[in-house]
Order: sequence, then C-alpha cells, then structure tokens
Amino acid sequence: MKDSHLNGDDEKGRLLMYYKGFDANLCGYHDYPFEVGRTYSTDIDDTWSWYHYTRYISATINYFEGDMRICEVEPLGETRRFRDALDGFGKGYFTTNKLRIVRELSRDEVFDILLAEKCPLFLIKKLNPPFEVLMQYKNQIRGDRCHWILSMAHLTDEQKRDLLPKVWHRYIRYFGEERAK
Repeated sequence: MKDSHLNGDDEKGRLLMYYKGFDANLCGYHDYPFEVGRTYSTDIDDTWSWYHYTRYISATINYFEGDMRICEVEPLGETRRFRDALDGFGKGYFTTNKLRIVRELSRDEVFDILLAEKCPLFLIKKLNPPFEVLMQYKNQIRGDRCHWILSMAHLTDEQKRDLLPKVWHRYIRYFGEERAK
C-alpha cells in the first residue's frame, strides 16, 4: 500500500521532492554505500528498517553531524510515515522498501532550499554556511548564537563584524588570537 504523499504533486500542484542524507562518502546508516542513479530495494518486513527519506532537508540534517551530502530521491515501493520529535519540527520522515537516488544536490541548492524552508539557524549552522547565507539570519544572531559566529573559522573578522551585534565586536580579536594558537 502506498501512502497518499506519493501522488507526485502537493495540494497546490507543485511537484513534490524528497531528500536523503548521507555521510561524506555517500554512505547511509551502518556505512551502507549508495550511488547516484541507482535503485535500491529490500525484502525486510520491518518498515522502520527500510530506506529513510524526508520531505524537508531541514528534517534530514538534524540526523547528521559533520560532513554530509544530500540527494534528491524517489520512493518507488511501499512507504510508511514516521513522526519524530528529534527533527525539531515534528515533520518526521518516511521509509520505503524501494528507493531511487535521483541526483546529488549542490551545496548552493541545499542552502537555497533550507532558506525557503525557513530552516532554523541552530540546524543550518551544522553545515558551516557561507557568509551570504548567514546574513539571511543576521536578526537572529544574539546570545549564545554569537559564540557560534565567533568560532566559525571560515569567516573573516570583517564578516563576523557584519553579522554580530556591536556589543560582541570586542570578542572577535580574542577569538582570532585563540584560533591562531
């Protein structure tokens, strides 16, 4: 039995897209290797053990730490939906017993989709977003989030000044000295 979310379009007629996260080597759970363009299937009866995927990249990234890759996927078999509070939104995830890996998304595509999803800063920071993406969150950067910005080694001091409230500017030099040690 297929769930109704797989009809190809949402209620507004937009094509639905689904995503699966992988580690830096395009491996899934238990280091299971995947390849773009291939279709995978399983005969396992336990629906929770099928191939996991999500409707939202923001729900996907919550399950990963470190380098990750995101692919667009197409569920082709039976599906089940699971709700999970761990994704931070209650958006949950789906499983299917047959899944095609359509294509890998570029880093720019991932950030564009995350911004469109209104992904919270605490999740998007896991991907070390570039300065231009962080600027979209400038009004949310205060308190503990300032420490995140100060510790991001890929940002220049000038970029940190642009992102941080003025009261935090005095810490930029200190964090820069700590990084240099």
